[in-house]
Amino acid sequence: MLPPPLALQRVTDAEVWGITPLDRDACLRRIHALRNDGLFTPPSLRGSIVLPYFGGGANWGGMAYDPRSHLAILNVMNIPAYVRLFPSADYVALKRAGGPDEVVPMIGAPFGMQRGLVLSPLGVPCTRPPWGTIAAVDLDTGEIRWQHPFGRQPIGFLRLNAPAKWGSPNLGGPLVTASGLVFIGATPDGMFHALDLQTGNIIWQHALPYPGVATPMSFQAADGRQFVVIAAGGSILLQSPIGDALVAFALTPQ
Repeated sequence: MLPPPLALQRVTDAEVWGITPLDRDACLRRIHALRNDGLFTPPSLRGSIVLPYFGGGANWGGMAYDPRSHLAILNVMNIPAYVRLFPSADYVALKRAGGPDEVVPMIGAPFGMQRGLVLSPLGVPCTRPPWGTIAAVDLDTGEIRWQHPFGRQPIGFLRLNAPAKWGSPNLGGPLVTASGLVFIGATPDGMFHALDLQTGNIIWQHALPYPGVATPMSFQAADGRQFVVIAAGGSILLQSPIGDALVAFALTPQ
């Protein structure tokens, strides 16, 4: 079947990861405690692995398509999550207990839902990096033309300066222009990127006032100049600063 999966489809022991052996052992214990049947594992009272997670594998920002090269560009996350059902009568107590995970009732159902990320004690995803990538798929052949780690951010509760090869969670889609450029924000480091369509290499980037958790758009001004615009507002999902900005870049013909 082509193309092959761009995002992680199942957490096996080989995919479990940690910054230290103790960190990895804690992740193994947590994942072994959850129901883990691969794609579409149903919610359970025990708790079930969700992968790709709620924010997407091939992300909810959508893909970009270049009609000349027949390449589809997609940014991807590899972040494990869980969902657990609980009796509706337990909702108030769980909500009062607090914590980082979402706890919600389900009206008309005998159960509520708790969900969140599967993280190590250091606050690092329990699957091996890269946690975010960007890829090009050849729609004529089904082959992945290229796929690279994408994004950087401080990782975990220690706010470690993660290497670029680890990638990062990312939210927001790409835009392809006729000149062979891929524009995308999406990353929690707040950078706006221009990539070479054929290689995926970053050829330009610029710091936004807040992360561009949105899909860029392009328009032509009355004087003929082309602009690329992105909404840069950040996201609580990426644990980034929140703001309200629209940033436009003029493209200069080469």
